[in-house]
Amino acid sequence: MGKDKKPPEYADDSSDRPPPYNPYYDQAGGASGVAPPPPPTGFNPPPSHLNQPPPAYQPGPDFIKAQGPPIPQQPDRLLSQQSGIPTHARPATATTVTNVQIHISDEFGPYAQHAVCPKCREYVVTKTKSVTGALTWLSCIGLFMLGCDFGCCLVPCCVDSCRDVQHKCPNCGCRIGKYKRLC
Repeated sequence: MGKDKKPPEYADDSSDRPPPYNPYYDQAGGASGVAPPPPPTGFNPPPSHLNQPPPAYQPGPDFIKAQGPPIPQQPDRLLSQQSGIPTHARPATATTVTNVQIHISDEFGPYAQHAVCPKCREYVVTKTKSVTGALTWLSCIGLFMLGCDFGCCLVPCCVDSCRDVQHKCPNCGCRIGKYKRLC
């Protein structure tokens, strides 16, 4: 807007304005004097018994409360009962033993994995290093035959997914295995 132009003045004529918002419009069943639309065909309200809570559980006459084996008293409590001198009872501690099975495979993949080093006999996660292999060189020869020269045929030497992977022990550096991508 320029300096000369003024915003248009609005008249008090409200015919071009929308009606004011009425928050009770939906609760009143539509606009005044208009009935709400009928429910869609095939609509049946749920039966009234579905809206009630389920009945409370009442055990039958054959119900017998299960009783477990008697709980033995701890020696500290027995000592306090025999001597009359109160001692603090220690709570029983439970020892939980969890066996975890670790599968160590002789086959190696492209990523580091768990293995036992044959030299130092340690359980380790292997250290991986990618090296050129048969797939790398065959890819280079194939690209050269397709016309990729001036060093472009050597691109597979830079791509890890074309290279073999050596697995070594991180402790002693012993070669544990090798993953060959081809043959």
